Amino acid sequence: MVESLLKQYFVYGVHAEISQFFQGLNSIGNLGDMITGNKMLFCLILGNQHQRLTKALFMSLYELHRSEVGSNKREREDSTIYCFEVFLQDLEEGEVAGLTLEDLLVFITAADCVPPLGFHKLITIDFYDFEGSIRRRPYASTCGLYFFLPRGFENPSDFSNFVKEALLECKGFGKG
Repeated sequence: MVESLLKQYFVYGVHAEISQFFQGLNSIGNLGDMITGNKMLFCLILGNQHQRLTKALFMSLYELHRSEVGSNKREREDSTIYCFEVFLQDLEEGEVAGLTLEDLLVFITAADCVPPLGFHKLITIDFYDFEGSIRRRPYASTCGLYFFLPRGFENPSDFSNFVKEALLECKGFGKG
């Protein structure tokens, strides 16, 4: 009885939709029949495969919104960028306890992998200044793909601890 109920729900409940989907694929040179007849083709086209996130791939996903060349703000942004790139390298090598590059991607985009067709735009990294003694943590706008970092970090270790704190203590899109 339980087996029949499960089969009804998981197989027959979506059978019409799946049939319609494959009929549509068959209208494109019998692609549906090719996919169902070839497991490797099925995995390639319809499988949930994604490439491993690396520092180089992560860096290709963003653009920097920087201040004018030669300005004091630009110099402080450059030092933060250096610390950020060291942080990305540490994440790739597994040297930041409890965090991965995927965790950073979730924090910024709410996605734990790069979509097959990529994001609708590059992530924009922008900078902000600390106001007095208030040290606001890095923050993101997942819908707009914006990531905000503080200017002026010079020590990669301090930066790593600061960003790690923000990621581990956020109440956002934790997938754990």
